[in-house]
Amino acid sequence: MNFKTFLSVTPTRIVKYSRNIDHDFTDYSYRLIGKKLTSHSDTFGLVSQKGNAKIQKAIDWLICLSSDKRTFNPKFNSFFTWQVNFITLSLPSKQMHTDKFLKKALLDKFLTYASRKWNIGNYLWRQEPQANGNIHYHICTDVFIPWQELRDVWINILKSYNYISNFEKLHHHKIPNCTDIHSLKNVKNIGAYLAKYCGKSSKGISIMLTKKVEKYPIKIPFKLPGYYNSKTKKVENSYSFKGKQFYRQTYGRLWGCSQELSKVSKCKFLASDEQEKNLCTSASKGKIYAKYYDYCTIFNTRLIDMIDIGLKSIFDRVIDFILKCREPVPI
Repeated sequence: MNFKTFLSVTPTRIVKYSRNIDHDFTDYSYRLIGKKLTSHSDTFGLVSQKGNAKIQKAIDWLICLSSDKRTFNPKFNSFFTWQVNFITLSLPSKQMHTDKFLKKALLDKFLTYASRKWNIGNYLWRQEPQANGNIHYHICTDVFIPWQELRDVWINILKSYNYISNFEKLHHHKIPNCTDIHSLKNVKNIGAYLAKYCGKSSKGISIMLTKKVEKYPIKIPFKLPGYYNSKTKKVENSYSFKGKQFYRQTYGRLWGCSQELSKVSKCKFLASDEQEKNLCTSASKGKIYAKYYDYCTIFNTRLIDMIDIGLKSIFDRVIDFILKCREPVPI
């Protein structure tokens, strides 16, 4: 085996780990069969722990790559500074199509139009069900979008699938309140806020699992912390379903991001002796906080502070990686 040290870098931390670079010819298929694992696994509308970590990483890069922008607010007659905004797109009438169809027909069409009209480059989207059973979408971008234009574009897309005509039959007008956009300028830790909002598991535990026309009883995919009942001498569930509103299961992809964010989020490279030495020196001097695990070491530091704490070689390597990710794909 030939183990080498690698670094995985995000805007908020550096992970050092070792990996065998020699090809592994071992056949692991029998282990997968023994565990009853297949190539496809249903998420049941829940974001896994690994998915949450990927969302957090993509959001960190989205904020890192976005610059501060000043926008005039006519309501208060003043300018404000912001980095990213938060968009919500919903259906004005009862959902008539599957989640997978709407993702392709509505969301993909909106993202394509937005990239052409407003030059949206980096974005992250998340789909989840509402209390009324309709699917809706959350999108994080770093480009200013006028709310009137956003509403008109989304309504025009909905018209092709009779959601506006059905809304008009009930409310007798053609302009539903089905969009929302606001900048995140008053949130202290924007990354943690967005990761918590976009990474939540479709209201967490409150999901009614469904498949086709059959309805299964309420299932809890995660083990809940229980308590010991001294009378029954059993560990009982401490969660109460009283007054809880349940949301339906969603189908298809739960979230996604732009190609650049996807590429940049995979910032991993072979560490040189100089980079390993600089990391150890910075940690020993207390410039960065290091947390040691069995298979890796995590150094908590921001990308913008790497030069000041003596990690310029790692900073330059990350910048080169970002520039390569932004290079156009050859046709």
